Amino acid sequence: ISPAAPEQTASYVRRRLDAAGAKAELFAPDALVLLHELTGGALRSVDILADAALRLAAQQEVRLVDRPVVRRALQFTPLA
Repeated sequence: ISPAAPEQTASYVRRRLDAAGAKAELFAPDALVLLHELTGGALRSVDILADAALRLAAQQEVRLVDRPVVRRALQFTPLA
């Protein structure tokens, strides 16, 4: 599978969250851009890092994943 383009990455994350039953936006738009930049659009890496960011946001009781949460999640998440 080819890497996703930035807008495809954002759409992919939103579709996955919708399928999981999310009722609200969980990622800030700039966090989705960073998610794409850090993963290069590789969907498996997007899944891994998005999951880690959501878990971290929940632990910190943050309702919207922003760029700092994504960056911090990367510190704890191997993407190899």
